[in-house]
Amino acid sequence: MKKNTATQLLSLLTEEELRRLSKFLRSPYFNYSQPIITLFDCLRKWHPDYEERRIRPRMYWKKIQPEKPFSENAYWILNFKLRRLIERFMAIEKMEGNEMAFKKQLIKAYADRDAHRLFENDTKKLIKKIDSQPHRDIHAYSESLWLKHDYFFNPQTDKYKDVLFSVENTMEELDRFYFLAKLRFSTEMKNREKIFSKKYKIQLLDEIIVASKKYEKENPVFLLYKKILELYMPEKSEAAFKEGKKLLIKKIALIGRHDQNEILLNLRNYAIRQLNNGKKEYWMEVFNLYKLGLELDLILDNNRLSVNAYSNIVKAGCESRQFRWTENFIKKYEVCLYGKWRVDAKVHSLGSLYFYKKNMTRQLTF
Repeated sequence: MKKNTATQLLSLLTEEELRRLSKFLRSPYFNYSQPIITLFDCLRKWHPDYEERRIRPRMYWKKIQPEKPFSENAYWILNFKLRRLIERFMAIEKMEGNEMAFKKQLIKAYADRDAHRLFENDTKKLIKKIDSQPHRDIHAYSESLWLKHDYFFNPQTDKYKDVLFSVENTMEELDRFYFLAKLRFSTEMKNREKIFSKKYKIQLLDEIIVASKKYEKENPVFLLYKKILELYMPEKSEAAFKEGKKLLIKKIALIGRHDQNEILLNLRNYAIRQLNNGKKEYWMEVFNLYKLGLELDLILDNNRLSVNAYSNIVKAGCESRQFRWTENFIKKYEVCLYGKWRVDAKVHSLGSLYFYKKNMTRQLTF
């Protein structure tokens, strides 16, 4: 029996999304096939655990096409059509929740229909909105770049008179995107060099470090990534760690979530490397960086916390003698652990906490 590809997608949806999908499938604009609706209704009752052994194609077929004999090939074709409709629904759901994506498609629709005034006005408004954001990352630069590109090279754009965005302006946006993307990927490659003991050749990095200086004042993330790269230069690493940490805290509101996460990760990895070199004073640095990550909601993934991260935070808290904070953390975040590991992780962490507290009491006593 083939694996039911439609149920793979259905299992990804919430109950509320299933209700909206049901309405979607019943809309004649998107679907006019009653057999597909009936198949969906048959499969839906198993949500969210669609075990293959429970699904009975022959039994469902009696509801789907009662007047026709069962055909395995016809059933799987229907399954494929349902999957394609679910994919379309998921894409539309994503579009509905993303004004940027919606506006971009609308602007393209105006361009395709030669509605140049609407195309020009909405392009201008969307770029203005991007520019007004509190922070700009590679995604913002990319969005702005391609909007300006499509505007400038639109056949109806007068490229030599009263142009909204000149070719020089578009080139500037390309530089911002490319420089920042290169700096960000370079920090990841430098981090991997430490993890895998492998050397990467990064072309034009030195030139980009110099050329991107002009954008540091308008966007502190350029300077922050340069500080992160200096963490991998022995002669500059200690100063870069202090300066990078200070700059991150000072400019945190001007930095996007993805960049916050990448910068924090590299700072934390540097502190951990110092611990591995015997510098125990870096336990407090690791603790404070984990604490900042929690405050910025960068440690949890969809409100879930890995056992390793949970244990590492407890270890850092204990080593830093932040016992009250650590005990509160253990109790507060246990609900974020995956079910089957929750009890063991909590018991182990509390055991570690009490062991550290007991040892500290003994040291103070003697």
